[in-house]
Amino acid sequence: MTWAVTAVAIAAASAAASAYGTYQQSKANKAMANYNAEVAEMEARDAKRQGEDEAARVRRANQQLAGQQRAVMAARGLDFSEGSAAEALTQTDFFSQVAQETARQNAAKAAWNARARKQGYQFEAASARPGMNAGISLLGGAAQVASAWSGYKNPPKKVS
Repeated sequence: MTWAVTAVAIAAASAAASAYGTYQQSKANKAMANYNAEVAEMEARDAKRQGEDEAARVRRANQQLAGQQRAVMAARGLDFSEGSAAEALTQTDFFSQVAQETARQNAAKAAWNARARKQGYQFEAASARPGMNAGISLLGGAAQVASAWSGYKNPPKKVS
């Protein structure tokens, strides 16, 4: 009969160890989800910053282009305050504005995607219930212990 008691004790210890492992794994999953949410927020902020940097780069490049256009026009004796010369500068400015806005919009989309991932991670972290998961694991183990104990208390009858 000591083997039966030993088996019940091992089943109980196994259930406790399994519950503890489940608890620790749930805690780790929750911590990882929180970390991923923080990283996603950093990615969102970085995307916005990169968009502003790109818009500024485009603005500088187009200012330089407009300056070159003015220099060429002036060298040719053109009046760039009116006519086709003025139209060329207006178009350069227009396309610069479009390119800057495109950079900002692309950055906003990337930031939105990162924040959507962040919300998913936050939901995952909020849904993680280490104590409840451990309790469920422990209940499953308790059922196995009860079954083993029942077998110990009520051994099968020998058929003669």
